[in-house]
Amino acid sequence: MEPDAETLDAARPLLVLYADISGSTRLFEEHGDEQARTACAACIQVMTEVVERHRGSVIKTIGDEIMAVFDDPARGVMAGTDLQGAVRGAGQEGRFVTGELRIKVGLHYGLALEEVDDLLGEAPTVAQHVIKLAKADQVLTTLATLEAVPPMLRSATRFLERVSFTPGGEPHEVHELIWEVSGLTQMADVNLPERRVEQTRLVLVYEGREYVCDADSPMLSIGRVAGNDIVVPTDLTSRRHADIEYRRGRFSIADNSANGTLVMVENGGTTSLRREDLALRGAGRLCMGGIPEENPRGIIEYRCE
Repeated sequence: MEPDAETLDAARPLLVLYADISGSTRLFEEHGDEQARTACAACIQVMTEVVERHRGSVIKTIGDEIMAVFDDPARGVMAGTDLQGAVRGAGQEGRFVTGELRIKVGLHYGLALEEVDDLLGEAPTVAQHVIKLAKADQVLTTLATLEAVPPMLRSATRFLERVSFTPGGEPHEVHELIWEVSGLTQMADVNLPERRVEQTRLVLVYEGREYVCDADSPMLSIGRVAGNDIVVPTDLTSRRHADIEYRRGRFSIADNSANGTLVMVENGGTTSLRREDLALRGAGRLCMGGIPEENPRGIIEYRCE
């Protein structure tokens, strides 16, 4: 039953996220009920851990799908992309008895009414329509969501289509959140000629102190505890959070952390790393866990020379 207008007066802005295991029907056909259920339960546990790490709540599970809610839309967007990396990583680590699993994610920020074990209103309705448009390995959201988050979280997105989810309803812009570093690289390569720039020195600045990575010091470790070359003592930084490496005239950063690393390039581009590596060019900032607003002491400035 649809809520009446008086009931919806109690609604408030929330980010609603749906995440669904792709190809679950084939999973049951190929592996049988017991193994398929075990794999789906393990996947839902992985997704729940990601949601809770970003301070969201799983409202309910619907078969092989979860519905989650976030007060902060930025946390919800980060959770959406982190879900993909976490499920892929769990599959590679052998946590699913059926082998690697793939998921799709849809989310929307709007008005929602919280009930016991459910949500009503515009936000869950639109989010549910959005996930129906998603394919395996995709994270889709709406323009309304992107307008509610910091600019750095909007940079790694691409417009897909405008669609009305109800007859005669207002159309929504649907955008894809790009979470794979390889995907971002391929998109850039379409428009840019290939060129190789030799770099000889990477300078990192943390709380006023400079650290240099070059041919004489080709490896730097970054982490929360003593023993790392750069100690970043925040709750969102992992013990051995990331490594910087100089090799064949290039600098790269490899994320090893639980909360990921944001690479914010000076020109405004942002890439979220989760157990991945990325070449560093030009200048910018690194956030060692979370986003700058919630981890201001986790920011390291860098420049390639």
